[in-house]
This record gives sequence, structure tokens and C-alpha cells, in this order.
Amino acid sequence: MQHLKTSIAVLLMLILMAGAGSAQAQGMLVWSAQLPLRWSDFTGAPQSGDEAYAAATYAGLEMSIADVAFSGHVTYRVKAVFDSKRSWAHPHRMDEYVLAHEQLHFDIAEAYARRLEHKLNSMRLKVKDKEVAKKLLYRYNQVQQEDQQRYDTECVHGLNREKQAEWRQRFDRELRITRPAASIAQAK
Repeated sequence: MQHLKTSIAVLLMLILMAGAGSAQAQGMLVWSAQLPLRWSDFTGAPQSGDEAYAAATYAGLEMSIADVAFSGHVTYRVKAVFDSKRSWAHPHRMDEYVLAHEQLHFDIAEAYARRLEHKLNSMRLKVKDKEVAKKLLYRYNQVQQEDQQRYDTECVHGLNREKQAEWRQRFDRELRITRPAASIAQAK
């Protein structure tokens, strides 16, 4: 989907966000295994003349500080967020298969959120290292976008069901074996 063009702008906005409720306040949904995407979450308008795609998902990473220890070490929280206002679907092309394709875009973002949170917290960064954290956020979001593009290319935007199933298995496995980002931050 053409969701990657504006994700740099979304990324910059996400870097600046702070506080637990910021994602919801900006029309963003935070990834949840219990609350998969629904078509009603796609509130953006389809780009004019963009009939080649059934839907577009705008997903990115949001980073915040969960805790600062007395030693100055920071515990980061990274969330995968879905931009409802930018994500869109053509009403006549909404079906369960297309929704599953779009959900996997969001799941890929969640996998990268978990990877980044683990990396940041294993580095034992201090408050003074916030530029290091921001650079890592930027880099992980870039790599996530590249993976999103590869996903769409290999799956032909969801038309190649066999490749779609391979990607689904890969990320289902990763999400099963990694701890959700929220539990990592809470465990510290």
C-alpha cells in the first residue's frame, strides 16, 4: 500500500509525543492482540484515483520514557500505533482477506516496536542519551518501512495468498515468542 510515503511525517510526530494517552489523543490506535483492526478504524479518505489498492495502513512506532531509575538509567516504552485518520479503505473492497492483509501491516509494526524496546532497554541508556534513542527509533522505523514494502511486493498487496500466509506465519511466530512491549516496560 502507499502507506509508507507519509510514515516519515508520522514518525516525526511520534517522536515528539509524550505521555501515556498521546496516541489515542492523536487518532492513533495502539496495537493490541485482543483488539485487532476493524474496518471502522480506517477513517481516512482514499487518495483520489487510487483504485489500484483496496486499503492503506499507516502504522509506525511511538517511543516514550516509562521510568528513570535513581542511577539515571531510562526504561523505554515503544508502541506500534495505527493512524486511523490516514488509513483508508475503498468501501466496495472491504472484505476479511483485505482486512487480514492490513492487520499484518500493523503486526509487523508491533514486531519492530518489541525489537526496538528490547534494544533500547538492553543498552541501559541514561537520560542524556536521548539522541541515541531517537536515532535508533528513526533507524528501526526505516527498516520497518522497508519490511512493509517487501511484504507488499512479495504478497502483491495481498493478491498472492501463499506469500501472504508465509508472512503471517513468520510474524505470528515472532509475536508469540517475544513479550509484548507493555509487559517488558512493566516488568522493570
